[in-house]
Amino acid sequence: MLFNYHIMIINNYTLSIRAPTIATGFEICAESLRLDTFKLPCLVVTLLLLTGCKITQVVPEGGTIVSRTGETDCAANQTCEIDVVNGTEFFDTFTAVSDHGYRFAGWKQADGHLCGGSTEPCALEGVPAELTSLDLEVYLEPIFEPDLRVSRTPDQITLVESRTLNLNSNTSWELNFYRNEAYTCGLSGNYTFFVMEPANNPGGEAPLWVYEHGGGYGWYDENQVYQAVKTQNENTFNNEESFDDLINKHLLYNTTRNGEVMDSTLTRRIQEGYRVLLVSMCDHDNYSGRGTPYPNNPNPNGGERQVNGLQASMAALDYTVANYPTTHVFAHGTSAGSLGVFAMSQAYVEEGTYLTAIVADSWSFTPPRIFTVFNALVGVPGYVFNEGADLENDGMAKIGFPYEALGVYPEAVIEGGFVEVPSMFIIGEKDPGCGGYRGGILEAIPQAAAAGLSNCGWQYEDLRDAIANQPDSPHVFDLSPTGDHVETNRENPVNNRVDNFISGVLATDPPYPVFLSPGS
Repeated sequence: MLFNYHIMIINNYTLSIRAPTIATGFEICAESLRLDTFKLPCLVVTLLLLTGCKITQVVPEGGTIVSRTGETDCAANQTCEIDVVNGTEFFDTFTAVSDHGYRFAGWKQADGHLCGGSTEPCALEGVPAELTSLDLEVYLEPIFEPDLRVSRTPDQITLVESRTLNLNSNTSWELNFYRNEAYTCGLSGNYTFFVMEPANNPGGEAPLWVYEHGGGYGWYDENQVYQAVKTQNENTFNNEESFDDLINKHLLYNTTRNGEVMDSTLTRRIQEGYRVLLVSMCDHDNYSGRGTPYPNNPNPNGGERQVNGLQASMAALDYTVANYPTTHVFAHGTSAGSLGVFAMSQAYVEEGTYLTAIVADSWSFTPPRIFTVFNALVGVPGYVFNEGADLENDGMAKIGFPYEALGVYPEAVIEGGFVEVPSMFIIGEKDPGCGGYRGGILEAIPQAAAAGLSNCGWQYEDLRDAIANQPDSPHVFDLSPTGDHVETNRENPVNNRVDNFISGVLATDPPYPVFLSPGS
């Protein structure tokens, strides 16, 4: 009997392979293969037909194939052929390993493909020598899909200390300071945050204002030299932020001057009765880290460090809404924090949770132009990054997540029709962070000059256009010719524009965000 169409069953999944007509002694299995159950010898025979002469691994972007033997691994964007030696037994198992930002959705299911439909390792163990001479080519192809979800846990959050803050004899605020021991900082300590209760109303139902403070960005290069903004060093934002740090450097500094109340965006929300969640940044990662290893970190305290900024800030928000009665949820970030609130909003979207709105003041990820401006100005007096820094390679490697490749940046999601979380992006043309003209030091780079724009105007032009071209866009692009860095933290007309944005969002009567338990 001759047959030229084989049905393979591997790990309980069916594979159909068209093969040359083969004189067979395998017809003993034919009847068994029509059944839901079959004898082990038949399984072995059908397993072995798939090895034939050649196994071709086709690996797309998003992960790798790792073999048990380590001899037949195959990297992303590669096609790797395994020539099975005729007359020898074949033993190996293949595991699909996804990169950060992707998940393994299963082995491709198609004619001539192994383990199709399975999400388990593809085990090809015990192919007997008499069958490895079959003239057959089969394929092993994993499917990797983008995965923007953020794994995290609030389970190790503990209350460390509570204080009462009084600004006058009639008004007091209760502040509760927490530490999350699940996430370590870049060098020492753990991520922290505090919850500031509404004035004279602790425990009352209230809208929540999440504030992520600024602090620049930094990373270790391949020589373990720390590259950062201006005079910052590895100790600036790689250690635990204490209760006093968060209160004095970020709460009081951004709401008072010389002991007097300052009319900032944060001040206005506190006066309006918002509850405030103020989170720390101690991996110097723009609140964007998802748990990948912290590259080139010499870490004198031992153990592998990770970048956890996004995980920790989302865990803090999860904990707060679970333990404090909350209505609307707004997120406000300044400088590094502006990158963080956008990353947070998009990560929650993947879970079906929509923040009420975000306000991102003074920094947004705008590839490729952010790299063009950086490369043109790095090391130039007046620019924020020092000579020798490499943002596009070392800087992005620190985050360990392909935000650009997956299109997780403002103009990309807006061009894709994103409207679920109204977002206000604030940029000042004097801001040296985007090559602004503060002090008249930095000149327009050639690309900006050719377009008749400032450096900041040119860097953010695509974001401006994406919002302008979106019908009835809920988003706002606020570019001020006289604006500088993080104007929402000072008395400035931009605070009135933020108020208008918030009023416009609330006028649509948005639902309260529904937060799921992490991992659900």
